[in-house]
Amino acid sequence: MAADHPPIHEAPLAEARATMSQIGLMLDSPSVSLAMTRDMACPSTSGEITLRLLDSRVERAPGPAVIYYHGGGFVMGDLESHQSLCIEVARALDLPVIVVGYRLAPEHPWPAAPDDAEAAARWVATSPAELGRSVTGLILAGDSAGGALAIVTAMALRDLPAQVPVIALWPIYPTTDFSSDYPSSELFADGYLLTRSAMHWFSEQYAPDKVDWRASPLLGDQAGMPPTLVVTAELDVLRDEGRAFAAACVEAGVDTVFHEARGTIHGFLTMRQALPSAVHDLDVCFEKLKPMIARASNSAYQTTDVAVETRLIEERMYMKILLAALIAVAAPVAAQTAPAAAPTPAAEFNLDTPLETLVADPAAKAVLDKDMGSDITKHPLYDNFKTLSLNSVAPLSGGAMSDDLLKKIGADLAALK
Repeated sequence: MAADHPPIHEAPLAEARATMSQIGLMLDSPSVSLAMTRDMACPSTSGEITLRLLDSRVERAPGPAVIYYHGGGFVMGDLESHQSLCIEVARALDLPVIVVGYRLAPEHPWPAAPDDAEAAARWVATSPAELGRSVTGLILAGDSAGGALAIVTAMALRDLPAQVPVIALWPIYPTTDFSSDYPSSELFADGYLLTRSAMHWFSEQYAPDKVDWRASPLLGDQAGMPPTLVVTAELDVLRDEGRAFAAACVEAGVDTVFHEARGTIHGFLTMRQALPSAVHDLDVCFEKLKPMIARASNSAYQTTDVAVETRLIEERMYMKILLAALIAVAAPVAAQTAPAAAPTPAAEFNLDTPLETLVADPAAKAVLDKDMGSDITKHPLYDNFKTLSLNSVAPLSGGAMSDDLLKKIGADLAALK
């Protein structure tokens, strides 16, 4: 902000909301026209929820739909603030996008926003006539506060399914845990657009129960969640909450893809005119989402054709048998070509040694791979954590690295001396 303007969270609420809208118009790419833009409303127990349908086609065959929850700290934002981004999502994915105008705090504190988010998703899942679309599956997406709403809605629909399944989840630099402070909150407290003091102000307005999973989804169980693409920004107070959520998904066995946009700040996807790198990062998201949606869509479609179902089961069994045979053949070959003795470490290693130094040594990497149960360099968070030590990574891992596991790795590394 300019010197004669207070930070956005210190301005009167109406002025703060207007300022956010003005900033969005200045920083984001201009909106393009679509074949279909229609405002509507869906019912809820607390009144109507405003929605906007965006689609690059006037008519389309049955298929998935994206439900998008805008960001703004649960206090700001609306159907207009994310119009350009949502149009690009509709165009690039060639899917209808329904933007949800959920109730905002402080007029409507928690849990009004998650209530509206869930109600809208359940309504869209019924393929209502107002929508003019036959919906076969839901992709829940959102940025910042909206990312949290996408997550908690996916959790709610996992526990009590809607009329069609949630086939993919796309939280973008989400807030996932009001109950704890993370290192990135201190590292990027000021000077990176979204500040720590602004986050505290948003929390005060929203007034959530900080240990309830509908406010802090990281505290809930992620098992059984849909395929998930988690996006974070490297220079963001919320970065480590997003990283921890991605790690929790991986730990729970969720099909997870993680992308961290390097060298950029919170909100970059709605600043594509000011930050050209954001255009590339959005394209990366689409590249990762398209196959994820395609795979999930195919598995979500149900068929009553017994012959088709039987063939699919037989094909899956055949692939499992083939894979087992390949492993059986490869194992003796690997044994024959294995070195006679384990390599000797070039240095003394411990839990404070950077990961990239550990994996550069074959003996140390073998310890990590064995104790972690897989190639650690293939872990979705490795590229983001490789310059850190295991002691530094553990608090960010969302429980993926327990104290017992760290002790086991430490003892095995010490044994290499």
